[in-house]
Amino acid sequence: LVPSASGRSTFLVLIVFAVAVALRRMSPAVSLAIAWLAAVVQMTTGHNILVSDIAVLIVLYATALYGDKVVRYAGLISAGIGAFVAALYLTLTSALAQGYFDLLSSQLTGMALQFAFLFVVSATVLGLSWVLGLLARPWRNARASRHAQIAAELDRNRAEEVVVVEQE
Repeated sequence: LVPSASGRSTFLVLIVFAVAVALRRMSPAVSLAIAWLAAVVQMTTGHNILVSDIAVLIVLYATALYGDKVVRYAGLISAGIGAFVAALYLTLTSALAQGYFDLLSSQLTGMALQFAFLFVVSATVLGLSWVLGLLARPWRNARASRHAQIAAELDRNRAEEVVVVEQE
């Protein structure tokens, strides 16, 4: 069987999102850029929501947790812009699928309400992912600090043992 164009593009989107997730700790900025690339490919090939879109949440979490100040803010801005783009894309594809893309249509109010709802939901989900990463940051830093403190205490104890042995 020859895969369809839709199947190939779905596979491509899945692979690009997987690369973004794989790079999230090493380089959150590159991961964020790759996730945007995957999202653009997904929209330009006409796909709606896919399971692989969970990667966006993982990448936003990582930008807040592992990124420097610039990357953290880029993640936050991406969450806002991403929510707007996703809401607009889903609203327009829904309108085109239902065949009422006439600006004089009475459906314009319905489209505006749909856009507003999708924007709020998208912004909430994307923003929550970023905020959770930001909240996990102090815990990660405290854990690393505690490990460093334990290692320093062990080194100090070993040094004291060496001094005691040399004095004897």
